[in-house]
This record gives sequence, C-alpha cells and structure tokens, in this order.
Amino acid sequence: MDLRRAAIHCFAFMVAAMATTCASEWIPGKLHKLPWESIDQQPLDVILPLDYEPNQKWPLMIYYPGTDGRPQGGLMRRYTQSRGWIVLGMGYLERGRFRYNEENLQAEIDALGKVLKHLNGELSIDRKRVFVSGFSKGGWIAGMLIERLDWLRGGMILGAGIYDKQRRPPKPFNNPKWVYIGLGETDGNHVMGLKAKGYLTKLGATVTLDHWSGVGHSFPGDDQLDSLHHWLAIAKDGLASAGPKADVWLKQRLAQLPEKPFEAYLAIRALREDAYVRALSPAQEKSLEDRLTTLRKYPMVAGEWAVEQALAKILAQEGLNRYVENLRECAVAYRALHKGNLQGHFGKLAGQHADRAEKMLPKE
Repeated sequence: MDLRRAAIHCFAFMVAAMATTCASEWIPGKLHKLPWESIDQQPLDVILPLDYEPNQKWPLMIYYPGTDGRPQGGLMRRYTQSRGWIVLGMGYLERGRFRYNEENLQAEIDALGKVLKHLNGELSIDRKRVFVSGFSKGGWIAGMLIERLDWLRGGMILGAGIYDKQRRPPKPFNNPKWVYIGLGETDGNHVMGLKAKGYLTKLGATVTLDHWSGVGHSFPGDDQLDSLHHWLAIAKDGLASAGPKADVWLKQRLAQLPEKPFEAYLAIRALREDAYVRALSPAQEKSLEDRLTTLRKYPMVAGEWAVEQALAKILAQEGLNRYVENLRECAVAYRALHKGNLQGHFGKLAGQHADRAEKMLPKE
C-alpha cells in the first residue's frame, strides 16, 4: 500500500478522533488542535475569532501551507487580526511537492470535505462564506480548489498561480467569486500569478492582484498589507458594507499624495490596484484614471510609462508558456530593457525580472 492510499485508508478513523473536540471546548481566540490522520500525524489548527458568538454565522478561511509546512492557522489569524473569521489550518495527505493528477486532487478534496463536515456540526460556519487560501504549494492548491469547487466563495492565492497542467477545459463559475492574488515582485511564480488573474477573471471571478514591492518568494511586511486587509473586509461583509470605509480611505490617501509627479503617479497606481477600489463609485474610479492620464503628460512620468508598458509586454510574453526557449528570450529582453533604463524605477524592476528569469534557466 503506497503512502497516499495509506493516508486515505486512515481517514476511516478521522471522524471518530475528531469527536474528542466537543462544542463546549471551543473557546474564542484559542488555537485548537484537531486530530488529523495524515501520514505524519500532524493535527490541524482551528482558531475561533475573539468576537465569536455561536448564535451568528461566521465566515471560514481555510489555509494550506507551503511545500514542507505543517497545518498552521497563525498566519491567517494575524491577517484577520483575530476577529471576524474562523480559521482552519489545513494539512495534506502527503508532504512535499504536490503530484498533480485527478486522483490526488480528488483525495485532497475528499479530505477537506470530511474536516468541514465535522466542523459544520461543531461551529457556527456560514456555508456561503467559505474561502480557501495558501502560500506557495498551498497557493497552487487554493487556485485549483477555487476553480473546481462551486461552493467556495473564493480565496487567496499567495506566492503562486493557476496550475497550468490541469487536464480539463475551463468552466465559467456558476456563482460570483472573490479572489486575492498576492505576489512578490521578484517571486519565481510572479508571471504565473499574473496569468492566474486573467484566467480567473475570464471564468467570472473578481480578482485583486497585489504586487509586494521588494519581495521574492516570501511574505510582505505589515506595511504592504493594506489591500489584503481591505480584501478580507469585502469578502467578509460585502461591497455595500465596505463602501463608506473605502470612500474615507480614498479621500485620506489623495490628501497625502506626494508633490513630485512620478511619486504621485506611483501612489495613485497603487491606489488603483487596491481591493477597496471595488467598493468605490464609477466616478471615483474614473477620477483615479484621469489623474494617471494627467500625470503621464509630465516628461519624466511619460518616459517611465513607456518603460512600464514595455515591461508589461515582456511579462505577458513570458506568461504564454513555460518553455526554456521562451524564458531565455524574455530574460534577454528584460536585461536589455534594464540596461537601457538603468536609473529609472521600471528599468530597475526590469533588472529584477531579468535576475529572476536568469535564475530559472537551466545551467548550460
């Protein structure tokens, strides 16, 4: 019996083991360890928010860790600030790289289903607000589950994208989904994250793409989490609830714009990509675009805008496929763009993408 079959076999005992955690033991704010019969016997994390009340329904955020990670809910507890969300730190039937095929994916889906069935009997979970998230390997898994499971409301793909080897035709979502994609600017998975935004948008999802400046394949500092927090607020309470807060946020940010044109351009560009933009009025969204158009008329901004567009074209080309020949061609293009614009913001960013692409190429 191989490892995966052994893990699936162990699930026959999981529900009985879970019964040791009864409703009277669920304490708000506490990290609960839930028995989990995976290969390495690591329990799952379940964390109730500090404001948990059993007489109302709560959204659930499922989190899958990276390749060698074990079930953990601490990251999502930090991101949700211990309020408003139930967090499930989920595990895998096998540690290590995920070996994609339909059988393996279905086994992970079945495992998650059994865990959720137990938790639905114990906790006051709003089944219309169940989201999945993950980083690296967990991000790839989250992307597949968002696409496959119609009952998921959406989720967060961190440091990953959509697995391009899935052997099934894309199917438009029956229900609207909310997706957040967070990527380090120099993450090796950066282009696949960009590709995931386009792919999921075509399926009907509302996607927020967040670029973490100066970050590789890791998490950003707290100073780059505004859009993530805004996305969580919208996912939890809806656009209507977020509207007034988004309006105040926009006014405050516009009042704090730098005086220098290019610095103002970068600031407005970041505002336009924030999750709160979804909660603004069409007129407010247009005002941001109008400001960008005006700023692009300044000579320095116009030059940077040209480099930004050139960089976007190379990134799009890299996303077409994962062949070595294409990656090598893109690496050369990134490097040429960098050398031609050594002192510019987007020229330096092109150099970072050249470094990333060159590291991914096989050594000759």
